[in-house]
Amino acid sequence: MNEQTRWELYLYEHYSKEEMGRLARSLEYFRYCRAYGGHVDDGDRLLVAIRFGTEQELLEILAQLEIPGTRLPPTNPVPVPGVSYPGTEFAKFIPAVKAFPTIAQPRQVSLRGINVFVWIDAAQIRLEISDPLDRYCVGAEAVHGAQVVEPLLAQLQAKLIEPPLDGKHCVCPKFYPEFWGGGGLDRVSSRVVDN
Repeated sequence: MNEQTRWELYLYEHYSKEEMGRLARSLEYFRYCRAYGGHVDDGDRLLVAIRFGTEQELLEILAQLEIPGTRLPPTNPVPVPGVSYPGTEFAKFIPAVKAFPTIAQPRQVSLRGINVFVWIDAAQIRLEISDPLDRYCVGAEAVHGAQVVEPLLAQLQAKLIEPPLDGKHCVCPKFYPEFWGGGGLDRVSSRVVDN
């Protein structure tokens, strides 16, 4: 079996090619990202990335997304490298945005009633939605959640990073143009995907 065949068996493990096309087109901004798998132990997810430049721009985008830009006190404790902490003690540490250490990482937030993981890197905000029942695959509930959150992203279109994950694991027009430009797959009008 060649590498391309192996990849397609992996990519279409949970959805057929036609179902994947419908799923991809049912979302405006979020992209389906297939897990790397193996030792990484990650799961499939729906992902969107938003670029920003300055701290002020970051705070403005967070406000548009209805995510509080929580300020950390100067005395915010940080874990000491090499020191072992019990789980309860480690949970007290609030991670900061590396580029702006006075701003807390949002992590798990509720956007319009949908559980979204938000992480801020040096120049981008990543929003990830995983299936609430099975983090290893994206089901109809996760797709519906992304559709509920997407109206918040409409005003940020110019700042969206496309693709949010640059590689074949990201089902997007750059790597899978056949899902958006025809290629034998029928376009669907429904925005809901049944799993």
